[in-house]
Amino acid sequence: MQLGACFAGMAIETSMLGAAHATANPLTARYDITHGQAVGLMLPAVIRMNGAEHADWYAELLREVDPTAPVDGAPDRLASMVTSWLREAGLATSFDELSIPSSGIDTFVEDALRQWTGTFNPVPLDATRTRQLYGSVT
Repeated sequence: MQLGACFAGMAIETSMLGAAHATANPLTARYDITHGQAVGLMLPAVIRMNGAEHADWYAELLREVDPTAPVDGAPDRLASMVTSWLREAGLATSFDELSIPSSGIDTFVEDALRQWTGTFNPVPLDATRTRQLYGSVT
């Protein structure tokens, strides 16, 4: 466990996180959703958003499990895989499953845009993109 925590800390310091964490933090703070659950919930939408501009990055990750994975469609395929893993782990994949009202999206957007982690996302977060991320998990 300690080694895993150490690796996680090293990964955080290297990547400085991004949109998945920035959008997860308001869910954890306002609805007491476990942070890992909240990040997992948001991650597929973030992969798709970032993948619109950096599909090659996601193809590279996918090639770890499928060496012939093409760049075209890689973000959507990886996002679908993550969603599948979340379901296999018994984690929620929508606001409805967590009883989070979609009426709170405007507040979540404001909160997420104040998170320092979002400033390190490869695709800049703004209110429109952040609202779309939340809208895709309702």
